[in-house]
Amino acid sequence: MKFTKLILLVAMSAISLAATASDRVYSMCGVVGYFEGSGNQFMQEIALRVVEKNRLLTSPACENAIKMGKEVAIHHAKPGRVTSEAEAEVINHAEQFRNQVYDSILSRVKFD
Repeated sequence: MKFTKLILLVAMSAISLAATASDRVYSMCGVVGYFEGSGNQFMQEIALRVVEKNRLLTSPACENAIKMGKEVAIHHAKPGRVTSEAEAEVINHAEQFRNQVYDSILSRVKFD
């Protein structure tokens, strides 16, 4: 039961994060693709839930952002450097999202 509440809290936090970033409305779509491409199913499912809650999944722009995010993750997994500003932006958004999810989870953990 506590785990379910924790997941809902994380999802709600992530939804509010996506809602405040109106200038980067499809950045969460890129985050979904990034985590899909990197094989992080847990983070992908949370990011996908945010995208679904904001009704972005049916948009062609979101589909393109997901594909790009996946390609960035696959490219970034190989030895090499980030080659474009767009790649760096997708990676940055994914890292920010991951950190916020983990911080949200850890804020609920008590060591008493």
